[in-house]
Amino acid sequence: FYKSYFYIKRNKLPYVIGKIASSKDNFIKSKKSKMLTNNFSQDLSHLLRYRSHAILISYKTLNSDNPRLNCRLNSLEQYSPARVILDKNLDLKTNTYVIKTAKKIPTYIFYNKNNFKKIDYLKKKGTKLIYLKLKNNNFKSIDILKKLYNENLFYLLIEGGLNLTQNFLNNSVFNEFFHFKSSKMLKKNGIIKLSNFEKKVKNKFKNFEEVKTYTGDDKVLRYY
Repeated sequence: FYKSYFYIKRNKLPYVIGKIASSKDNFIKSKKSKMLTNNFSQDLSHLLRYRSHAILISYKTLNSDNPRLNCRLNSLEQYSPARVILDKNLDLKTNTYVIKTAKKIPTYIFYNKNNFKKIDYLKKKGTKLIYLKLKNNNFKSIDILKKLYNENLFYLLIEGGLNLTQNFLNNSVFNEFFHFKSSKMLKKNGIIKLSNFEKKVKNKFKNFEEVKTYTGDDKVLRYY
């Protein structure tokens, strides 16, 4: 508790936790099943959401998965985090669950392109749009974190896809990182493979451990 608290106070930035899930053979998507990990791992994942002020994804994840991004643990649903979407060109689909529920759960969209018609629509749906400048055609991670800190979002969980995760990893954004590793082998049903990912994560952190919370046959590795 104090480690994260002092980090936030000292740096005036959110404390950032990253999370990714994969099969035993390191695929992060399956052609057949939406869920890779078991119910115990999913409960632990929702506990991370409960502990976070906000959860961040890219518009690509929003469009492809239509996620709910809420906490679904019994009696903790009301503590679901705010949702943060990175979408420089405002390419997100407006019929997704996150947009439809933006008046109930705070929803922030970082953008750069002035699509006035879509901006007006998203504001009417209850989202808060935050304009950011680009560098090398991308948002600077530090700019995102400063804006979120100013919104009093001090604990941030990032559940993006591989590209977003690697980008934040390369920029040393994460204070902690969780790799949920299923006992399932996907083989030919696997889509998008983590290539040397564990080695890259290890190089960014001093310590790692296997989480001792019961997760059945799944493994959860924590880097810090």
